[in-house]
Amino acid sequence: PTASLKSKLLRNDIIGTIMASFKEIHKKYKGKRVALTPDEKRVISSGDTAKKVYREAHEKGFKEPILTKVPQAVVPLVGPIFV
Repeated sequence: PTASLKSKLLRNDIIGTIMASFKEIHKKYKGKRVALTPDEKRVISSGDTAKKVYREAHEKGFKEPILTKVPQAVVPLVGPIFV
């Protein structure tokens, strides 16, 4: 395959991995705030407030956790996608 095709395949693989992780996280943590590891694949802590989640992650040794709120519902994006 060409370099361009290899790049697209790698990008698709990365996106697929992230989406698989997100599906598992969404099932368990719908509507909650979570702190994620730097690779965004594992939940460090979860709760109802960002302050609590951040504090728990920090206590576990994560200096800069990724904080986010997991949506209640996943709404598909309809429209053009630019690659």
